[in-house]
Amino acid sequence: MIKGILIAFLLLIIFSIAFYFFHPVFGANQTKEDFKRYSKVFSNIVNEKFYNTKNIKKNIIKESDKKRKSTLKDFLNSEDKRPPKDLKPNKLNQEDINNMKDFDITWFGHSTFLLKLDNKNILFDPMFSERPSPVPFLIDKRYSKELSIMPDELPEIDIVFISHDHYDHLDYKSIKKLNKKVKNFYVPLGVKKHLIYWGVEENKITEMSWWQEQKMEKLNIVLTPAHHFSGRKIGDKNQTLWGSWLVQYENKNIYFSGDTGYAQHFEEIYKKYGSIDFALMECGQYNYQWKDIHMHPEETVQASIDLDAKLTMPIHWGAFTLSIHKWNEPVIRFVEEAKNKNKEIIVPQIGEIFNIKEKYNQKEWWKL
Repeated sequence: MIKGILIAFLLLIIFSIAFYFFHPVFGANQTKEDFKRYSKVFSNIVNEKFYNTKNIKKNIIKESDKKRKSTLKDFLNSEDKRPPKDLKPNKLNQEDINNMKDFDITWFGHSTFLLKLDNKNILFDPMFSERPSPVPFLIDKRYSKELSIMPDELPEIDIVFISHDHYDHLDYKSIKKLNKKVKNFYVPLGVKKHLIYWGVEENKITEMSWWQEQKMEKLNIVLTPAHHFSGRKIGDKNQTLWGSWLVQYENKNIYFSGDTGYAQHFEEIYKKYGSIDFALMECGQYNYQWKDIHMHPEETVQASIDLDAKLTMPIHWGAFTLSIHKWNEPVIRFVEEAKNKNKEIIVPQIGEIFNIKEKYNQKEWWKL
């Protein structure tokens, strides 16, 4: 019996090593030559690693958050980390997407959403898998058993934007399913190698550094800074760049924060490009230990003030449990703070199509 256990244990080790080194989900490796190329357009590289700027602003964090523990035990035992019942997103089909008009948008949960601009289908951080992890038992399943729409059912996608290479934003399975119907991928430096490794044609990928701009017909696309980090496996931390995205169309600024801590870059974006008309802002999956790389809800509201955002939507919640707070705590606190600061906000249901230029009747659907 002991011999059998040892053999099983040895096989498990061999399988784990093979999985880690050979499964494509972990992505590609960067080389010295890659970093020589990146250094020509991005100055904040040290010892073949990307780094944030040092302009961290004073955190706007409640004392109760500072005292909240965030050990593995706390994560496993935290209360209400999932909704009391599965969320039921609005169901969509290809016709619904095809009928979207300019400035229509729909949210698929977490940081994935589809936006229509210049009659183009624009998809941000596509994550349609049931877990944001290569190892199933590490992260709990999505809050909804069904998606609003399956990736296979989506129509042709003109642009996919990726903010960084973490599993909840750059999903291997979703990229594989979407690749054939996507015309263009826009990614931060280094992420291109992951996509090529997964079978995406190089000529479909535009790789950008912070503050770089690209024109696509009537759209002006800018990779703006974020204060975060990157990595998909042991030893590759910060070997690809992270960022936020600004899309300009018809004198409107549409902003997507990606993952970020509260820092000076929000004011810098405002000074360079003016007021944001619609801001999709990271709000959930925070704790005090991550204060420099994720925003608390009160910071999300302040960041929207820094951007002079006319309308703000909280994202990075509503799909997965990645921190110790209650599943709907981010939006409850965000809504309360926005009301206190007199900021106009919108919190649509998952799969609901709405137009950011039209009046929206808010429902507090998250209060289950």
